[in-house]
Amino acid sequence: MTLKSGLGAALCSVAVLTLAACGQAGGDSASSDVEGTGTLDGGGKQIVLFSPSAANVYSGSVIKAATETAQKYDYTLKVFQNDFDQSQQDQQVQQFLASGEKPAAIIWWPSNVDASVNSLRQLSRVAPVIQMNQAVPEEAKQYVKAYAGANDLVVSGTAGQEALKARDEAVAAGKQLADPNGNLIEFRFGTGYKGGDNRHQGFMDATGAKPFTLLTVEAATAGFDAQDGFNHASQIVPKFKAQGIDFVYAQNLDMGSGVVKALEQNGLTPGKDVTVVAGNCSGNLEPLADGSVYAAVMQPPLMEGKLAVRTAVQYLATGSVTDEEVTLQPDAQEPELTAAPPPRATYLPAAALTKDTMNSLTVWGLSGPQLCS
Repeated sequence: MTLKSGLGAALCSVAVLTLAACGQAGGDSASSDVEGTGTLDGGGKQIVLFSPSAANVYSGSVIKAATETAQKYDYTLKVFQNDFDQSQQDQQVQQFLASGEKPAAIIWWPSNVDASVNSLRQLSRVAPVIQMNQAVPEEAKQYVKAYAGANDLVVSGTAGQEALKARDEAVAAGKQLADPNGNLIEFRFGTGYKGGDNRHQGFMDATGAKPFTLLTVEAATAGFDAQDGFNHASQIVPKFKAQGIDFVYAQNLDMGSGVVKALEQNGLTPGKDVTVVAGNCSGNLEPLADGSVYAAVMQPPLMEGKLAVRTAVQYLATGSVTDEEVTLQPDAQEPELTAAPPPRATYLPAAALTKDTMNSLTVWGLSGPQLCS
């Protein structure tokens, strides 16, 4: 199995993607209001996106989809990329503010959602902000017009339900667990990344009535990819092998694929000796396709990139949002965008994918593999 490369060297420069044809919200006097244009056509105006580096599998797909969607509605897109580093992102915000640019809207994917509120506050005075990927904390709601993206609690809750299902199946098949509840190791996103906190909590909530025996929770350090998962699992698996590892929960499939490799190198067979369940299905799909990973959860980065820009376009067309929180259904075709106010929070659909279902699901015109790419 080929491991995905890590984030690589820090990208201190700003990546600019410009195209020629191109949860939760608040909003008060502290943030920029706009008068709706009445049209979805951006007339070549600029949208700025602050995002993690495209060197990461997931964020790379988000940037690609956001770029293409901006082009579709005749907006240009300028992207500032960081290596999941809030201090670097804060510096980019200051660089942007010093430029004096006045984009039509800003799409904000914070590296550390709690530590980024000051940068968000300053951005909100320049242009309306649409936040994505990490839920808006209470103290930041006044600076955000709308949220569009993943719901980490739902993604992890779905993963927890799949873990319970896997345990029931294993016990019914006569498998002897190392612990009556099943020993479990969790590999989570880095400390300080709020999505990781929510994904731990969502999994714990979903399994709380019938808990696993949690051996350890290991946080990523260099990124959320296969290499980081492999590096951590290579150290952790030997420590707990003698005690018995029944289940692994990795907060995304990319990390999970690295864990699979580490289990194999330690003489354990994923899908037989150890059941691996993952959060969102980003990165290498091979372990899901061959059953090494029992299940992962649909959280399409291409769909998230589209959704963030679509929300910005709708807000710019109307100058308002509705007081709704909406979880999208996994519709086969992408719905036509209308010049109507977007909900204050729009969440991606979350459905479990297995080797038996990953190729049969189509959402917004994207196949199972595309939903995870």
